[in-house]
Amino acid sequence: MDDDARTGQDAAAPGAGTGREFHAHGCGEDGGSAAGRLSRRCALTAGGVLALAACGGGESAPTGTGSPSATSGGSEPAPDSGSTAEPEPEPEAEGSGEGAEPEPGAAAPDGEGLVRLSEVPVGSAVPAQAADGRGIVIAQPRPGVVVAYDAECTHKGCSVLVVEDEFVCPCHDSRFAVATGEVLAGPAPTPLVRVPVRVEGGVVVEGA
Repeated sequence: MDDDARTGQDAAAPGAGTGREFHAHGCGEDGGSAAGRLSRRCALTAGGVLALAACGGGESAPTGTGSPSATSGGSEPAPDSGSTAEPEPEPEAEGSGEGAEPEPGAAAPDGEGLVRLSEVPVGSAVPAQAADGRGIVIAQPRPGVVVAYDAECTHKGCSVLVVEDEFVCPCHDSRFAVATGEVLAGPAPTPLVRVPVRVEGGVVVEGA
């Protein structure tokens, strides 16, 4: 067969070349009906891929608007507990400080008070000082009953000491009774000199 005859046969079979092109692209086979079915299948497949790509592209990343903001919608800050009003100064108690009235039983004004009655033991005595500066001894023989004497011993003028229920002279050991001032033992010749006192408001003061 010469060259002109082969060229005519190739031109008379166009479908054969078309089938090879479909096969080369993966969606074709030789034959007319098979090539049509495969073309529709490739079209459906391609359409599905495009649809999936469109659906996937339409999804957006979460914006995070669902979570509440840390600063939005919060409550107002609590008031500062450190800023409080300054306390008002408390008024001074009445009767305190200078010029306050003396409590009941305190020493009388103007030096009249000698000692509190509660400080004089019952059945004994305590030393004190008179308004003129003399030393005296104040005794409480019975509850509420007080007597006072000059503290000078009637022998040589030494100041007597209080020893339980007696006054004792440290110079020559003369002894005197607390309740009466009488001499219990010499050489003192006479009793102690009596000093008039009384009780006012629980305080022993001078005077009858």
